[in-house]
Amino acid sequence: MSRTKRFICVIALLWIAIFSEFSDVNASTLSSEKIHLVFIGNSITYGATLGNPAEQAPPIVTGRLIYEQTGKVVRVKNGGVSGITTFGFLPGRSAFENVVNAADVFCKESGPLYFLIMLGTNDSAEAGTEGAPVSTTVYKQNMKSIINALLQRYPKAKIIINYPIWYSPTTYNGAKYLQAGLNRLKSYHPIIDEIVKEYGVSMQGHVFPGDKNAYSFFENNTSFYTSESGQVGTFYLHPNAGGAVKLAQFWAGSIINLLEGDGIKIVDKSNELLLDSARQEILKCYNWSLNMDDPLIKNANQLLSNASGTGSEGSFGALIDRSYATWFQSDNKSDIGDIPNLQVDLCRDTLQQIVFTMMRRMDNNANISYNQIPADIDIYASNDTTDINGWIKIGGIHSGFPAISSKLPYASPLVLFDNAYRYLIFVVNKNITDKLGENGLPYYNMSEFQVYPAKINEEKSMYYQSEKLRQAVQELKALCTEGEVKLKNGTFDDNYKSLVTQGISKLKSVVSGIHNIKVEKTEQKFLLNGLKMENSNSEKHGILLSKNKKILY
Repeated sequence: MSRTKRFICVIALLWIAIFSEFSDVNASTLSSEKIHLVFIGNSITYGATLGNPAEQAPPIVTGRLIYEQTGKVVRVKNGGVSGITTFGFLPGRSAFENVVNAADVFCKESGPLYFLIMLGTNDSAEAGTEGAPVSTTVYKQNMKSIINALLQRYPKAKIIINYPIWYSPTTYNGAKYLQAGLNRLKSYHPIIDEIVKEYGVSMQGHVFPGDKNAYSFFENNTSFYTSESGQVGTFYLHPNAGGAVKLAQFWAGSIINLLEGDGIKIVDKSNELLLDSARQEILKCYNWSLNMDDPLIKNANQLLSNASGTGSEGSFGALIDRSYATWFQSDNKSDIGDIPNLQVDLCRDTLQQIVFTMMRRMDNNANISYNQIPADIDIYASNDTTDINGWIKIGGIHSGFPAISSKLPYASPLVLFDNAYRYLIFVVNKNITDKLGENGLPYYNMSEFQVYPAKINEEKSMYYQSEKLRQAVQELKALCTEGEVKLKNGTFDDNYKSLVTQGISKLKSVVSGIHNIKVEKTEQKFLLNGLKMENSNSEKHGILLSKNKKILY
């Protein structure tokens, strides 16, 4: 089952559960296979020198990249230990037991298990680390001991040996590395090749090499390293935040190469993003306004989620109480089985255009670390929540969200429907920090959320001023509608991508050729009213509107 179809099945069943009172039905019943990643390494794997290794370390970033390309829940164990050599990860040692304990838990869940090993940096030291300097012979023995123990315990697992990356020949902190150490490090690379080749004969399909290009990318590329002071001057050993992302990209690429062989489909979101881009071009042809005195969500019973939280963080009422001191947070711990969402019953079936607003968590003096406001959203609509095939994607917003430090509410661009719909699903693909929860999925929180009806201003909309433009818009709308069907059934090919691209180009050409149409273009402003705090004046809080025209009061 494709990611889109599985998602629609989940949300449809959730609506049935609520409105038909089948309380035992929930998203976890449709939970799919998960991807399990166990990382074995040193301080580079751990994320030393990074501001927040729990979120920035290469294994964590790798997990996010794999999630984005598969749509699967990704479980990650960062087993990196600062200063460790291959001796420290030998079977029976505490570091080894730590990673296998995590792998034992992962094995209780369905889905493939991968071990990613990058050891050798500390083995290469001249002095100051366990066993240093470690010869190529001993390095090979230790690596094979680790691998043999893992495959004996997890015979279905796959192991990727990542080549240790470059460090500067001036590296001399608590341990002495220098040029001799760097030379020794490079001598481990052909040993890794030997190990992979030998297992290719004795245990084919279990041990694979990582990306060799990682070393050459990082070599002398000090802008991706943290500058550190050592005993012989500045040295470069640990990747900085940017370097951690680059390293994760190399690691993720090696994993992706194996996933399809294990039955995990790689998601190509480029076609989906192309349709969203087409919709954005269509929206530019309309001038619109909204009435914030007519909020569509008037009762918490209109809201639902496949990832409802618990306690004070799980209250839908917090989203419409007009108080920034309360909030809703989606469940980031339980196995919800799919991407978190927020579901809305508009209680009207006559609307064809809306705008939604969001406000970040503002408690604890607006602590930035608490801010997980959505920052990538797909929107689905339906008039029949019991019809799995009745859910239609009507748009996606992937940029233009407030900065993480912003204290202003956010208002979306216009969301335009081809038909009137009553039920909406807002799927949150990531939050503002791109952080995954303990369940391996993105999560979100907000203090306020509301939906408002929008009104098209025909006199000031290009769409109503040009027959040629209307034709181009309708053609592109039709391509988007058919494109969604093709995405669902897997027939969205390069030929159709070309048709959509041509449709976008045609619309842009028509728009640029219209010189006698004057379109009102107001600058982006902080507009007041709407979300008012109790006992506050109207100037205390505002709403940031993206490329909007004006507000009706």
